[in-house]
Amino acid sequence: MLILFIIAAIIVNINVSNIELLVAVSATLLTGSVLPDIDHPFSRVRRTFRIVIFLIIFIMICLLLMTQESSKIFSELCRQYRCSDFVLIVQILSALVSSFVIVVIIDSFIPFHRGPLHGFFAAVGYGLVCGLLTASLNYVDYTLVAVAGSIGYLSHILCDAIYSHRK
Repeated sequence: MLILFIIAAIIVNINVSNIELLVAVSATLLTGSVLPDIDHPFSRVRRTFRIVIFLIIFIMICLLLMTQESSKIFSELCRQYRCSDFVLIVQILSALVSSFVIVVIIDSFIPFHRGPLHGFFAAVGYGLVCGLLTASLNYVDYTLVAVAGSIGYLSHILCDAIYSHRK
């Protein structure tokens, strides 16, 4: 972690007065250095990814189900079956089940470990996404953030290559 911070400081030219840029570069370096492990089925990054995606999808489905039109449909169904007290429970349960199914489907599209996500093009892609996101927010110098993201990602790939040849 200290090494990544030193790399970030070198990229930013050790200009501590531009703390926003230093934080952005450090964050993309750190994220890029652990992100390639998202394709490992038991990695901490993959588990965190699943939880975050589940929560985002669950909140979005709950908001969708709580709209006036959806509430009318659930209320009518519950009135027919005399369960009007359970409208909210039915909505939450359907959101939970739907979220779980969607996360399982998304998870099945993540490739095998040390597959396409452990390569040069994935590192460049991550750097481009970081740069484009930073540019769209007009936050800081997006080119430095893009380069830092790619360097962090490539550092993970390099460490994996060195470690896999030692075995």
